[in-house]
Amino acid sequence: MYLYQERFRADLKRLTGQSPMRDMRSEGGGWRFYDAAPQRGAAGRRLIATSGLLDDSYNEGTFWTYSQRWPGWDRRMGRVPSYGQLLVFDDRATYGVHVFTDDIRVRRGFTPAGKGYRLFARPHDQNKDAWSVFVPVRIRAMVLAGETLFFAGPPDVVPPDDPLGPFETRDGAVLWAVSAAGGKKLAETPLETAPVFDGLIAAAGRLYLSTTDRRVMCFEAATFHNSGR
Repeated sequence: MYLYQERFRADLKRLTGQSPMRDMRSEGGGWRFYDAAPQRGAAGRRLIATSGLLDDSYNEGTFWTYSQRWPGWDRRMGRVPSYGQLLVFDDRATYGVHVFTDDIRVRRGFTPAGKGYRLFARPHDQNKDAWSVFVPVRIRAMVLAGETLFFAGPPDVVPPDDPLGPFETRDGAVLWAVSAAGGKKLAETPLETAPVFDGLIAAAGRLYLSTTDRRVMCFEAATFHNSGR
């Protein structure tokens, strides 16, 4: 069991013998590397959210990562192989979305209704993406099901009469399916309301989506509309 950078046993006692925290005086507050434990089948990697798994603010300085390294609050995520604002993974790769891809002085930035959100796949323990594409969707929920990556969110637009509508989930949403092998768009279907953050799962050949109007929606393959756009 983990709480930020600390590991605990099932009885909530802190594990001893952990690698020490390093660079504690740095701006990022220090980092820690988790060793693998082959004797109990643990690779050391885990899903980490530097501001918590329920934080949906998409802040420029907070991330999810699937890694052996607790990164602290380093907004540049040094030495972390893959990270993003939202991630999913399997035993081969990590798939995620980067929101802030523009360089604005010393920080990263994002331009609404610009080039979109960067969707990527990166094999574990690699420093280069297998593929990367920009999509016109503010991804708030994502799930990997076999060889297909599904994600949902409001469109990346700025309506003149309600410029904050897509950010505050007032303008509907879309659900996309793309190939996990290369990011090619396979299908999409419109949604009346946006998903809650991280509110998409797959089970028994269906997708289940929690929405901001307190509904749970179920989708079968026939729901999707093929699209070459």
